Amino acid sequence: MSLKEKINEILRELGISRKEFEKKLRELRSHFEDLIDEETLILLTAYHFGYERINSVAETAFKKGKVILKGIIDYITEPKEIKLKDGEKTLFATGVLRDETGSIKIHFWNDVVELIKTGELIEGDLVKVKGFIRRKEAPVISVRDPTDVEVIKRKIESLECYVYAVQEIGGKVKALLVANDRTLVAIARDEVAEEITKLSDKVVKLKGVQRENIVFVECIESFEEAKKKPRLCFTPIEKVLPLTYLNVKGRISGIEEIRRIRGKQMAELYISDETGRIRLSLWDENVEFFKKADIGDYVKIFNGHSRIGWDGEIEIYCGVSTFIVLRKSNL
Repeated sequence: MSLKEKINEILRELGISRKEFEKKLRELRSHFEDLIDEETLILLTAYHFGYERINSVAETAFKKGKVILKGIIDYITEPKEIKLKDGEKTLFATGVLRDETGSIKIHFWNDVVELIKTGELIEGDLVKVKGFIRRKEAPVISVRDPTDVEVIKRKIESLECYVYAVQEIGGKVKALLVANDRTLVAIARDEVAEEITKLSDKVVKLKGVQRENIVFVECIESFEEAKKKPRLCFTPIEKVLPLTYLNVKGRISGIEEIRRIRGKQMAELYISDETGRIRLSLWDENVEFFKKADIGDYVKIFNGHSRIGWDGEIEIYCGVSTFIVLRKSNL
């Protein structure tokens, strides 16, 4: 890369004018005279304006300590809670970042995982990440501070869907969408949230960012009356297999207590249908449904995630991508 190209790259990164940069460059050249070369002088000028050198993925093969990477997030695992060697539990997720020189695994910890859960960091984002290199068989970047993750650009997609139901919970608006016979959960805020609350039973064209079964809505483009309401399928409880997203329904047949795990509320209850009984593990804002639930109430779970629970039994995890409808038994 020529020095001119280097300056252009720095100007794009910093967002400052060439005139401002060259003025400081002349000042430093006059101060150091012939003591440093032109390339070093350019970097000193850039550092004055807060420039941080971006490392390539290829460089991580021999670097140590802190690095700054810029690239596309190709993959992010579902956030989970893990137990550390000292017995403490923490939130954890794994991602893969790719630049023009290669790909590298990233470990996201604690509050950084909250960015993934809320959709502030998703697959396809162009990001700048600061972290520390950890080495096992291959280098891994460990990121623990959410301020060390900057989303530079994100992929916005258009989606046409049917708005099956809308609810306000946990300070945000969630909508159950049906698109191509698939159920999705949309999350909207501010003016978009207010707009989508009026669109139940309508066909909507929207723009947003999709991560697995979640759509973070950016704007509503248009809507129209639906010709008919789509029919959703539910899995009988006895047919539930682990590691799938599914819809189930039944009556509440058991209620446990609210617990706090790593600062997060969670609660468990059981539902039964004519084929069997299964545990629901409620997290995030879904604990609000637990507080309203009574034995005999009728529940529909959309986009629940079946998994093996703490006791080896299959349970249904209900997190941010789950939509719950609760109907009181006395109604």
